[in-house]
Amino acid sequence: MLPKRLAPLLLATTWAAPSLHAQDFALSLSVDDGQGTTYQLALGFSPSTTDDYDPGADSYAPPAPPTPSFDAALGWGSPIDRYYTQILLGDGDLAPHLFEVQLQYDTNQLIHLSWDATAWAERTSSCTLRDPFGAGLIDINMQSESELTLTNTAFTLLHLELTPSPWSPGTDTYCHGDPCPCGNPSTDGSGCLNGSGAGALLWASGSVSITNADLSLHTQGLIPEQPGLYFQGNNAINGGIGTFFGDGLRCAGGAVRRLQVVFADATGNSQTSIDLPASGAVSPGEIKHYQLWYRDPNLSPCGAGFNLSNGLSATWEA
Repeated sequence: MLPKRLAPLLLATTWAAPSLHAQDFALSLSVDDGQGTTYQLALGFSPSTTDDYDPGADSYAPPAPPTPSFDAALGWGSPIDRYYTQILLGDGDLAPHLFEVQLQYDTNQLIHLSWDATAWAERTSSCTLRDPFGAGLIDINMQSESELTLTNTAFTLLHLELTPSPWSPGTDTYCHGDPCPCGNPSTDGSGCLNGSGAGALLWASGSVSITNADLSLHTQGLIPEQPGLYFQGNNAINGGIGTFFGDGLRCAGGAVRRLQVVFADATGNSQTSIDLPASGAVSPGEIKHYQLWYRDPNLSPCGAGFNLSNGLSATWEA
């Protein structure tokens, strides 16, 4: 049982999300001293909060105790405030957000940080934990690594920079471009890397309401002016990991329906413009899986001339 001062508010992670591109999630970061004392820190986004302190959602941390004693908190704001939990406004802003991780060592001079890399990868397009000096002494990809142990007491401050993924309620992305057919994995939640050096990132905007029929699929990181086919399947292939296909991964399959061919614009973006539930003949309660299959004719990494985005699932409602 943690002391009361070490037991921050762990907020629920379900809010109503009115914004088309609203982020609505919380991620946790555990910080312990290797001797049984742990701080649970939480950060995330919600359309129901602000970037400042919100009662019932955020939790302030008190000033650090006198040294030598173990302490950990998140730093956020201008001027910086100390938090155990800080949930920012989820308004669709996909810019990087920079937090501090403030640390203080006990006499054993060890601090261990851990997190669920899968959860962080699902909700962020990038997330790094770095030393504050920009010297590359610490540079951790939190989407692929899940822990960090510090024994140098000079590291009392880390920078945690995350960029939230685009997200729409009722949808989830999966099959995030690793492993890939010819050593071309992505690290930002997209599909396998294509000839542009990027992966195709598929996401959704709108609602999963069949009646509203306002869900759109978007993809970025494509080859400009090249065609792609949006398609629907009943299954997430190979448990959602996908199988090698061309330069990428086939993630959606089973009773496949062709939905729409769209040419990428000059910046490598494309978007559906059809009534997705009608085109896919979906019913309330069904979970369908979506993907984009697109051409990459010139600089195809594996030489197949085509690639695919990550996968996206949608749970349809009436």
